[in-house]
Amino acid sequence: MTFETITLQTNSTNVLMSEDHIARLKELETIRKEIISEYDGYTTDQLTFKPEPDHWNLLQVLDHIVTSEKMSAIYIKRQLNGRKYPPAPGWKASFRYGLLKTAFKMPFKYKAPSIVDSTGKTPNLHNLQNSWKTIRQELRSIIETTDKELLDLGVYKHPRAGLLNMEQTLHFLEIHIRHHQKQMERITSDEQFPK
Repeated sequence: MTFETITLQTNSTNVLMSEDHIARLKELETIRKEIISEYDGYTTDQLTFKPEPDHWNLLQVLDHIVTSEKMSAIYIKRQLNGRKYPPAPGWKASFRYGLLKTAFKMPFKYKAPSIVDSTGKTPNLHNLQNSWKTIRQELRSIIETTDKELLDLGVYKHPRAGLLNMEQTLHFLEIHIRHHQKQMERITSDEQFPK
């Protein structure tokens, strides 16, 4: 895929910050803190319990979420640190993004892309909590120091939906977390879940 590129520069003295992006990030932070609070109440046996041998445990679910956000932040920073940017997402990307949002509302399981697959990992809760907090600080810094017109461009490329602007990216992160919160609920409501 090729992009017609345009050249823009960030201007740290004249940033047109988007309050909408900050508000969405605050919503994401509320969700993050709720999940961290829940996880702090679990025992090691609960955090490592798998309903089925080939399913993820609670730590692996969290690792997947944190890794996904980390990879997203890395991609966004790389895009914004360049001298040329892809255009704003077009109608095809918007259509694919709509399909992606619909897919996440369906009761189906989807295989995670290998780069964010937590199968076989044994993550550490404390490290995940610290990483997630740092990633969110990085996202906030990106939003606060980047002109809004740059954030309206295709700052992130989702593996299936294609280019997303910052608003769509933040919305996707929320949808993604909500999807995995259902997975967390399935794990903790399993009749074999340790008490």
